[in-house]
Amino acid sequence: MAASSAPKLLVTVDTEPDDQWVRRPEITTENIQRLPQLQETFDRYGVRPTYFVSYAVACDPKAAAIIGRIHSRGRCEIGSHLHPWNTPPDFRIQGDVWESHPFLYQYPPDVQRSKFKTLHTKLTDAFGLEPKSHRAGRYGLDAHGVRLLRESGYRVDSSVTPTILWSDYIEPGAPAPDFRRAPLGVYELSEEDVCVPGHSGVLEVPVSVGYTRRMPRVVLNWLKMRSVKNRAARALSAVLGVRKRWFRPRIDISIDEVESAARRLLGRGVGFLNMMFHSSELVPNSQWCANENEVRAFLERIEEMLRLAERLGCQPGVTLSEFAAGNSPENR
Repeated sequence: MAASSAPKLLVTVDTEPDDQWVRRPEITTENIQRLPQLQETFDRYGVRPTYFVSYAVACDPKAAAIIGRIHSRGRCEIGSHLHPWNTPPDFRIQGDVWESHPFLYQYPPDVQRSKFKTLHTKLTDAFGLEPKSHRAGRYGLDAHGVRLLRESGYRVDSSVTPTILWSDYIEPGAPAPDFRRAPLGVYELSEEDVCVPGHSGVLEVPVSVGYTRRMPRVVLNWLKMRSVKNRAARALSAVLGVRKRWFRPRIDISIDEVESAARRLLGRGVGFLNMMFHSSELVPNSQWCANENEVRAFLERIEEMLRLAERLGCQPGVTLSEFAAGNSPENR
């Protein structure tokens, strides 16, 4: 049966401990207690999200029970989200400090495989299923990671953030992902280069990132390959009035700009909007929401984004793996 031609709305949530981006004396998962309220919002809009669950969350019986109850009623998908810095086995990278949160590919290959297996096994034990979808912690996917996904039977990944050079945003000198060459739409990952289509059997459904204005392709490609710190690129963007925007519920970003970028993506035939955010944004005192007022504004922005997706003609109700099954090479 042919898939519907209407674009799909995908919601993918990095389901992780509270504010992973500062050093804490202990790991807490208070934000998971708020998932039922969030899920009620999703239910009203017919959305079945994909929760990418980290090891620390799966190890917390109360947190795992909350997610498990939502899944048992067919209201979501459970995928894997590997935070290598606190997923066993422990391994100290020479010269590293805890705050830097290493990417998986910074570890030796055998340690990468062990950490990947640890998370996969824990999710299987905690939820009684083998996850088929994945997002790398800090979006840190490379070619070896693709091979680990294939070996473990994963069908779909959502780690790629097109147009983004991550060294623009994180600590200087870190070996950050560079997704500037990656396609905007669905493609089968290569086991040699995650930014080009290949034949791994693992489908990539990127996070939705686009530009707020239509531009000649040569200009678009030139901007895409520039660092955000490049003065010429910044000047040209300012002159053209163009901004790069994710399809995510940021309360500090204009919803009109998000809509413009989303329309550009759909106009280019991408065929989906993949809205991502972190479960830790559901509690105050994180880098995303400083207080309860901002949390309420964040929840309101989620609803605003869901209404926007409706206006743009996107169909909800499909999880990441279901979307991938309808867009596998044999069905395209």
